Amino acid sequence: MNAAQQNPNTLLFPDNIQYEGSFRLDGGLRVDEHGYFNYGGYAFAYYPAGDSTGPDDGYPGSLFGTGHASGSYIAEISIPAPVISLAENLADLPLASPLQNFANPYLGIPGCPAKTTQGGLLYLPAQGQQASGKLYGNLCNDYVGTFPNDIHMAWFETNLSNPAIAGLWRLGDYSRWDNSRYLFEIPASWADTNTPGKILACGRCRNWGGEGPNLFACAPWEKGNPPLYGDTIPGEPLMHFMDGTIKKQDKGFTPCNDWQAGAWATRGSRSAVIFLSSVSYSLDHMYMSGPYGPGRYACLLFYDPADLSDVVKGKKNQWEPHWYARKTIDSHFFGAKRPGSNSDQSMEDCYYSIGGMAYDRERGKLYVAQTLESSTRDPLIHVFRIDTATTSAEKHASRNVPDMQLAISPNPFNPKTVITVKVTRFAEARREEKGERCKAEMIIYTIEGKMVLTISDLHLLPSTSTFSVTWDASSQPSGVYIIKATMGSKTLLKKAVLIK
Repeated sequence: MNAAQQNPNTLLFPDNIQYEGSFRLDGGLRVDEHGYFNYGGYAFAYYPAGDSTGPDDGYPGSLFGTGHASGSYIAEISIPAPVISLAENLADLPLASPLQNFANPYLGIPGCPAKTTQGGLLYLPAQGQQASGKLYGNLCNDYVGTFPNDIHMAWFETNLSNPAIAGLWRLGDYSRWDNSRYLFEIPASWADTNTPGKILACGRCRNWGGEGPNLFACAPWEKGNPPLYGDTIPGEPLMHFMDGTIKKQDKGFTPCNDWQAGAWATRGSRSAVIFLSSVSYSLDHMYMSGPYGPGRYACLLFYDPADLSDVVKGKKNQWEPHWYARKTIDSHFFGAKRPGSNSDQSMEDCYYSIGGMAYDRERGKLYVAQTLESSTRDPLIHVFRIDTATTSAEKHASRNVPDMQLAISPNPFNPKTVITVKVTRFAEARREEKGERCKAEMIIYTIEGKMVLTISDLHLLPSTSTFSVTWDASSQPSGVYIIKATMGSKTLLKKAVLIK
């Protein structure tokens, strides 16, 4: 499948996803053994009615997020306006405020172990006979035995001190390895035509991705208000990479691939099912890109809703849908990558850890969790905006603009000046197609060629395609200096004049 074959008027593409920055999390005081964000953040849900008294900063609502991965604790936090830190300095990032402290809504559920990973979270307004909107949870009980009859799904109130939980239930006759992780909303306009009434999507990738991602549409409220404990909820397969005992495996999947979270994104007339995934390139023939060379990358993978419609209508097999485009987001993650494992069958040596993803449909915001940040082991939230304003003509015109531009202002200066490097969107897109990290190096020399200052590993500011550095030359004598900026194979030189 080739992205060029996809309809640009109906689908979203990587260049429609713009980075807005990041923020840190504060879930309040630690509760019990696992009620804190450290080693957590593997599921998030956006709640539009949350933080109703918060600032009018363009980021209303709140996030419900999961605590330590070995527990089932959930907290509610505010959403601060994100900040881009070019130096990847955690201290630059705003801190979310706790709105509801950590609580375990699953306490008292029959057969529910104390140490159970929460794989998915989603808020939906009232459905069916419900009197209020609900949070939906998916439990991944991977390491402490199994629940009775592989039950995994529940709903509960947004008041964590009185969650009134209902469940657990199972989806069809599918294994928990097929359906006990991600949860996201299916737009009603698509469901009306394809899966009437079923607007809750759930799924999981099997064998850590080695057998592909699975996705099902369901509607627990159709079974009762609420369904009885242990009930089976009917599910409509949208993607399924197992058919009975016969494995349907694509050659592009490896055990290092991971589909952690998803969102059915819509903006105007365009849409895409977007999965937050960790993609191993070295052994994968990844459609339009081919073999990639060593590396495992955090990515957004784009799937065509029309392919899922074809599955429902019997025009495609359940294992046939493939992603048509990807956006590598490694360059926005903080800290060092995690070391690989000797058991990695794709021989990847390091990677960033991904967690949950929440979606604000009204504003087109994706809240993407980076877990296990190397210095703190806490999750971070990276914010992306869906932007469809750039026209095809503007994208085409950008091909005639130089890839990189260097500006110095003021110039002459005393004693400070701002040095800015701008990269065109077309150049940025080309690097993304190649999987390159957007970074640069800047060196300042005297006119005689003596090195004054080196600034390495500068990271591109994706929202404006620029990065800027303020040079304070207070300790330098008056004279002419040479600014050298390098990104990949491109180098620019410019004179700066210091007058004291």
